[in-house]
Amino acid sequence: MQVRPVGLIVLLTFSLSVIPLAAKAPQVRPMPKIGVLMLGSPPTSPDWKERSLFLQELRSLGWLEGRNVTVEYRWVQGGEGRLYDVAVELVQLHVDVIVASATLAVQAVKRATSTIPIVMLYVDDPVAEGIVASLAQPGGNITGVGGFVSELSGK
Repeated sequence: MQVRPVGLIVLLTFSLSVIPLAAKAPQVRPMPKIGVLMLGSPPTSPDWKERSLFLQELRSLGWLEGRNVTVEYRWVQGGEGRLYDVAVELVQLHVDVIVASATLAVQAVKRATSTIPIVMLYVDDPVAEGIVASLAQPGGNITGVGGFVSELSGK
């Protein structure tokens, strides 16, 4: 496609007239970003996101991945050192919250940040593991539920 001089002038004029409007426009908040750290391998099923309980719950709360929230997934197989490296990677992505599944993952994220909120999932006994001070008042930047704590199973 060939651009004619008149078309180029119109395009430049329009572009220059929009610049002041863009400078005065209210700043758009970036989409919230959730980091997810899971043990194991990434799902192989192409429709795993449709079946994900985590994403289903987000959708029920009005959070739609790619529309009003970004989700950064990380799966790790292997030792605790690798978990810590991936936790640091999520922190460096400036996520707003990190969801960590399993005790080792939560411990790695806890070592990686003391400021980003952490939601723990599937931790047998977070008090005994030294993740939180108590279930009633976890303290710090960690919240969530223990995986097999019977008094919390209905919550």
